[in-house]
Amino acid sequence: AILSDVLLTARLDDQARFRQLVLEEKASQEAGLIYQGHLVVRTRLQDQYHLVVVDEFQDTDAVQWEILRRAFAEGTTHLVLIGDPKQSIYAFRGADVHAYLAARRLAAGEDTLDTCWRSDAGLLRALDAVFADATLGHDEIAYRRTTAAPHHTDPRLVDGRRCDPMRIRVLRRDQPGAVRTPKSGDLQ
Repeated sequence: AILSDVLLTARLDDQARFRQLVLEEKASQEAGLIYQGHLVVRTRLQDQYHLVVVDEFQDTDAVQWEILRRAFAEGTTHLVLIGDPKQSIYAFRGADVHAYLAARRLAAGEDTLDTCWRSDAGLLRALDAVFADATLGHDEIAYRRTTAAPHHTDPRLVDGRRCDPMRIRVLRRDQPGAVRTPKSGDLQ
């Protein structure tokens, strides 16, 4: 009985993997059709999805954006893209911050969060002092000031001693004892 349970479980797992592969292949084919501009697929998708929300959009690449644009940016579907280009860290996986910027230029509107719900006011003031009106790698990627949420006006790390909300340390490359990463040799 145990062996038959194991075989049944393995067969079900194989079937689930097969179904997933079929779905992925179907999605890939539809994406290819959309990418080529087929109106039938776009119409079918827009009939099925009236709202499309893409979170972490800063981590998409140019092909993914082109597929989303052709499928949903024109027509009856509302396309909502959520992202922060300052957090685009997946270039090694193909993410392209320029795709984010191209999408932002086409957007009908833009909303930004001006309240930070994660960080204390002291840290936000320190970041404002360091980054001020800086652009980060591109003129369209600007640092924006935010205000701490009302319950973050005072420091939350309280253990009887005062600490600075941010410290900056300068480490020189030629400093004795500097630790470097094995592959790149960058300072750690």
